[in-house]
Amino acid sequence: MIDGKHSSGRSRRAFLAAALAAVVGIGTVATAYADTQVYNPKTRKWEKYDRKKAREYYARNNQVPEAFRRQVVKFRTAEKPGTIIIDGNQHFLYLVQPGHTAIRYGIGVGRDGFGWAGIVRVGRTAEWPTWTPPAEMVARDPNARKWANGQPGGPDNPLGARAL
Repeated sequence: MIDGKHSSGRSRRAFLAAALAAVVGIGTVATAYADTQVYNPKTRKWEKYDRKKAREYYARNNQVPEAFRRQVVKFRTAEKPGTIIIDGNQHFLYLVQPGHTAIRYGIGVGRDGFGWAGIVRVGRTAEWPTWTPPAEMVARDPNARKWANGQPGGPDNPLGARAL
């Protein structure tokens, strides 16, 4: 969870939620795609993520699957409005709102063993951040080696357009 005390207005909350979604996806580099699952609303099952099929889906439908679109949902919690709660198992981020509701976002989640849990305070936010893989990743992943000194912000950067 992230304490939302510094949230001032809806646009800032939306920025923070989108940024956190990008950060949570930090482990989702080329080698992580095979371990990611997405929800298929037609079959009502989680399926292995296939990058090619995902691109085909987006090209065919021109949008993300309905379950992962931004939406207001009922959400009971003792946390204050402005707090961000991540359910990594279900691939959702919740931005707590007043009246037992939350804005839910679909998120990318890194491979098992690369996640985190607990309470975190946001120390920095950035637009189009540079991503630098950790030394351990550079040592084990040839694809990460080319970015050992940092991958500039852009659409291919695993952090996305915004990060916390």
